[in-house]
Parts: sequence; structure tokens; C-alpha cells
Amino acid sequence: KQKKLEEGWEYCRSDNRSVQFLFGSVTFKRSLMRDKRGNSHYPLDECLGLLPHQRYSPLVELKVAELA
Repeated sequence: KQKKLEEGWEYCRSDNRSVQFLFGSVTFKRSLMRDKRGNSHYPLDECLGLLPHQRYSPLVELKVAELA
């Protein structure tokens, strides 16, 4: 978050997000930020490779597909 602020991004708010992993559900807090062009980002989601509205980890999705 601090690095993005130093790059000129604007902090908007904090939101919770839950993701289901093989070992259970994990809920974490992430920051919504706007870049210099006004585009909204959740830097933590991008760092973790999570897509918008993704509720299951890629490994959980793979295991479900294998069982289908």
C-alpha cells in the first residue's frame, strides 16, 4: 500500500475478502486504490493472482474439475 501511495495512487477504502482453499476459508482485508488514471485496483488481489469475484483458489477449482 505504501509503495502505491508513493507512486501517486490514491487510497479509497478497505474491504474484506474470503477465498476457499483446500485447508479452509481465509478472510483477509485488502485496500481498494486508484491509480493516476483513475482506474480502481486491489493491489493484494493482483499480487496473489486472484480475479474479481473469484471465491475459490485455483487449486480448489482444479480439484473440483477433476471430480466432475
